[in-house]
Amino acid sequence: MFEEDVKGLKFLVGAFLVVVIILGACRVGYYSSIDKDEAKSIAEDYNGEMRGLIERYKSTRSDTKKEELYYDIQDLLGRLNKLNEVESEYINKDLRLELLDLGARLYRTKSDLDNARKKVVILDEKIQNINENFDMDKELSDAEYIVKTFYSIPSEIRYTIKDFEKYKKIEDRYYDYRADEVMKLIDEIGEVKYDKDSKDKLYKAGMAYRRLETSVQERVKNIKVFNEKLDAYYELEDKEKGSHKDMFDSLIPGGTNWYIDNKYKK
Repeated sequence: MFEEDVKGLKFLVGAFLVVVIILGACRVGYYSSIDKDEAKSIAEDYNGEMRGLIERYKSTRSDTKKEELYYDIQDLLGRLNKLNEVESEYINKDLRLELLDLGARLYRTKSDLDNARKKVVILDEKIQNINENFDMDKELSDAEYIVKTFYSIPSEIRYTIKDFEKYKKIEDRYYDYRADEVMKLIDEIGEVKYDKDSKDKLYKAGMAYRRLETSVQERVKNIKVFNEKLDAYYELEDKEKGSHKDMFDSLIPGGTNWYIDNKYKK
């Protein structure tokens, strides 16, 4: 009798365990299904966020805006790294790789802007230390450094210098000085003759003028005189040789020789 009771009890316990295991398996399957659906939903949100950042990159032209985008991308990549294994399984791998590539590109943009801001700090110090009525002959190198550094900085950053008004005065004096140097060379040409001396002076003055920025060329008040002297020299060469060759033809963009030499170099 006792043995039969024990057997019955064992049967009941065994049956109970089977039921528990079955219910546990169903419960695991049910919650596993819920977890995957939730993980998929979370991943889709992240996939959409990645698409949005990639589209922002394509439509962004400003470097400072790209810098802001860099930080947004780094934030998203950091959150992606914290996803669990199930959530990560539903992340679009192509989008993630594209975002990583954009992050690397924008890091270079950010680095360039950081370097530009460092230049602005140095430029501010240089501008502060130079007197507005400085002696150009003595401080030409400082003025040249200030102007060239200013234009080497991206436009979005260069105008953040502290004393722009003083900078403009320095720039004007520097450009006037360079224009004056060319005007002196033109004055030194003197009477034009068909000889090496006249040709050398014309060439020296002409090249100095061509090396000036367009805005500075406009400050050369006697350029008309130069052009008249150059034409006079060519007329003398025509009489001597029957024709003449533009002495600047092969040295400046637009000249015939320059065109032939450079047309197929790209």
